[in-house]
Amino acid sequence: MKIVIIGLPYFTNYLSKSLKAFAPQHQFIALDTYYKKEDKIKFFFHLFNADIVHSINGSLQQSGAFDWAIKLKKNLIFHWVGTDLTQAEKDFDQHQFVAQYLRYPHHLTDTPWYVQRLENMGVKAQFMPLKGFENNIKPKELPSQFSVLAYVSQSRAEFYGIQNIAAMAARLPQVTFNMVGIESYKNPLPANVVLKGWVENMTDFIHNSVVCLRLPETDGLSFFVLEALSNGRYVAYNQNFELSQKCNSVDEFVQFIQSKYDLFAQGKLQADNETAKKVNALFAQSIVMQQMIAFYQNLSKSK
Repeated sequence: MKIVIIGLPYFTNYLSKSLKAFAPQHQFIALDTYYKKEDKIKFFFHLFNADIVHSINGSLQQSGAFDWAIKLKKNLIFHWVGTDLTQAEKDFDQHQFVAQYLRYPHHLTDTPWYVQRLENMGVKAQFMPLKGFENNIKPKELPSQFSVLAYVSQSRAEFYGIQNIAAMAARLPQVTFNMVGIESYKNPLPANVVLKGWVENMTDFIHNSVVCLRLPETDGLSFFVLEALSNGRYVAYNQNFELSQKCNSVDEFVQFIQSKYDLFAQGKLQADNETAKKVNALFAQSIVMQQMIAFYQNLSKSK
């Protein structure tokens, strides 16, 4: 098979490299048709003998690449990953969309709760992760000190919920809240909030934490959440992901953290190895890549 992968550059390069390593008998071509003129030209060159065009980014707005793939009757995949879906929902509500982009492509998403959002536009999508864990992770025991970890972007601190995390920390002064990704904030923060800035190795910070939080305004299935769970940490998330604890408010996050803190202080809290096993089984890199290849093969056979 020959698969041309276009869309978000980070994911196209990652997926192409991963698939080449897993299934070298097939051909995977990653092209940056967003920003590179030469890749736009290469796309048309490769399109004529491609079996599949896999776009890691769905869209309902006019696209020359999509139109040509449809015109040449190629298997076309839209893999919805986040802001693309938000924009598509706006386009759909405003009746400003290309109708065949809803009907013609095969729709995938890397986030379970996006399946229903796509269904609301009449699109039947399948959950399909894009990224897995390179090796089967063996969860480490919990650290000797209780702490909470969260990622907050320096440029979008409020979007990632810094004000809510600060409110939690104010109510739990005995708990250290480490925030990675941010080194300074415009407003005062409780003394038990530590800003770590950009870090090279998130895994080390996960290992040194007991509870991990995720609460941006909107979110796809976060790899930070998956990595924390795969390492046996306890995760409170504002999305309805079955392997983590759903929390809808500051009160619910505080209650979750307090419950884990009390158990930890009593010596009754261990790493959550059962959840870790489930996550590792579902999101091992070999499993993720095997699922993708099987999907490609089924498309090629049905053509």
